[in-house]
Amino acid sequence: MNEQATPQGTLGTAEIERLKKQHGRIYEVVVDDEGTRYAAYFRRPHMTTLAAMTKMAKTDEMAAARVMLENCWVSGAEAVRTDAALFVAVVGQFGTVIGSVRAEIKNV
Repeated sequence: MNEQATPQGTLGTAEIERLKKQHGRIYEVVVDDEGTRYAAYFRRPHMTTLAAMTKMAKTDEMAAARVMLENCWVSGAEAVRTDAALFVAVVGQFGTVIGSVRAEIKNV
């Protein structure tokens, strides 16, 4: 990835802080498409979003991915929402957001 170029859709620190106050945790995903970089910003999914996505995934995985992206999107390069290759790359990162939470169980 070209780490030097500022991705299209990149937000400044003040805007990111505003979004954090409004939505809680904010995640930035940067996609590189042959040297052109795009930034997209997402919030954590709500339970209703996860429920809708899970239900749709049984019959249409792309529609389920669209539900997740549209419901968690807070800002970024619009191309991420409209270009299929960028869309798939970003959606692939949603598992990282959910998977980053760890739980522990023990017999007490």
